[in-house]
Amino acid sequence: MIKLEYPGDAASCRRLAESLHVPWAVLSAGVGFDQFADALRISCDEGGTSGFIAGRSIWKEAVGMGREERRAFLSETGRRRLDDLVKVIDGRARPYTEVVANA
Repeated sequence: MIKLEYPGDAASCRRLAESLHVPWAVLSAGVGFDQFADALRISCDEGGTSGFIAGRSIWKEAVGMGREERRAFLSETGRRRLDDLVKVIDGRARPYTEVVANA
């Protein structure tokens, strides 16, 4: 599996999908959550991504928070964001086994 940043637009996702013969996962690269969710959706629909690797897009606001506020943010907002990203790829992401089987 290759981890790659979002290539920028739907056309670039299609070109990427045509050139790759291995599964790929899109990186959040620290963009805002909503922007990453949109990029992930396009990466699945147009580029056949098999998943995502997200960190800062989920939790970056928590960095400057105190311990209790951070804990609440991560358990509520962070968890919801992760669940939302899973919903984005559900039924959209290309199974990595399909990519490997066709290689």
